[in-house]
Amino acid sequence: MSEGKMFLKFPLDSIPEGVSSLTLFDQDKKVLASRYIFNPKPQDRLQLMANTDLKSYSQRQLTKLNVAVLDSEGRNRDATLSVKVLDEQLYALYKKEQQSLIARTLLFSDFNYSLANEDSLIQPENALELDTWLMTKRPSDYKFHQLEVEGHVSPEYTIGVSGRVEGNFLRKKAINRIEVTLMTFGEQVGVFQEQTDSLGRFNFVLPDMFGTEINALVQTVDEKGQKKDFSILLDDKEVPPISFDQRESIVRLDSIKRNVIIKEQKKDTVDRAFNLSNNFIELEEFTVEDYLMTPQRQEVMNRFGRPTSVVDGDEIESKEEKWSYGLYSILLFNYPELVSVTRININGGFLHAKVNGGGLTLVVVDGIPVMNYDYHLIQNIDPSEVKSFEIIKNAKGFAKLFWRFSLGQILWLLLQLEV
Repeated sequence: MSEGKMFLKFPLDSIPEGVSSLTLFDQDKKVLASRYIFNPKPQDRLQLMANTDLKSYSQRQLTKLNVAVLDSEGRNRDATLSVKVLDEQLYALYKKEQQSLIARTLLFSDFNYSLANEDSLIQPENALELDTWLMTKRPSDYKFHQLEVEGHVSPEYTIGVSGRVEGNFLRKKAINRIEVTLMTFGEQVGVFQEQTDSLGRFNFVLPDMFGTEINALVQTVDEKGQKKDFSILLDDKEVPPISFDQRESIVRLDSIKRNVIIKEQKKDTVDRAFNLSNNFIELEEFTVEDYLMTPQRQEVMNRFGRPTSVVDGDEIESKEEKWSYGLYSILLFNYPELVSVTRININGGFLHAKVNGGGLTLVVVDGIPVMNYDYHLIQNIDPSEVKSFEIIKNAKGFAKLFWRFSLGQILWLLLQLEV
């Protein structure tokens, strides 16, 4: 520039039709000034013609739409068609504020708001008025910003220490094939070794190390593994400049979007009121537990009721140790909160399980009550044969079941007397 002025020529044929931006930068690529211009090209515009076979349609009726796209000389052009279908109530608002296709696509689609006389603004006789309007537009008003300066900055995934090894004051050239050792100190201590290349360069890629400061020591040795005082020059790390616009823009919605949002808000209010009615409580999280219902389990549940505690057989088998001695030994050492296991007749007796917090405990295996004279067999059941261990508190028909146990005990005593 000379005295703040510069004359440049831009061929209009090289500039696309519509809005373009002219920006002035300083030597640091910072924006000094910016403005927008509008370049009309009527000769490049297409003609769009559309018609339907009927003026109105009923619901679900087939709609035929014929569209023709022609160039300025009346020749057919290939084009992609996009159709918008609006509700009748919203269409009235849309038609009231409708812009011409040229004004919408070439001018006002680039900015966050428009004018009342938008269609007349793009007419050739109003070029000066349009240029004056564009001069008042700020960069924040424009929707489609492009990066003024393009550059590639490779991401640094980890901490890197690089440099080169040179000789002492008698030998200034780089020395190759030198062992370089890097030691880090702090919360994480590490030792890394690398050999320099033919140019005497090295590059250590360190693992993730978090902290405010990492102390490092670099040491070199010669071919014989002895410590050698070489000159070590570390590379300077250049931090790319970071700049961003902290300003937040507030944009006024057009009438169609605003009406749609209002309807969605009303619908959301109704949905929330419905969900919170009738003493319903919205839960952020809930847990679903399953219980495999086999015919045998269904029969036991119908007779005695639903279990309050269930231990899967695979879980019981997984807790079996080498020193385990049957089912009750696993229950004794792994489920003390559910049952207490005691030994009846300490010398040569057998193990007996009782539900914690309960009174009399009766045992049912595969739906069959276990009589007193068979209790000593339960402790020897192989854990791999157990599908599940279930506790039923306050079982249904307990009195009837209890009398069956008592009757079995009386019969056993009679058999002993008869023998």
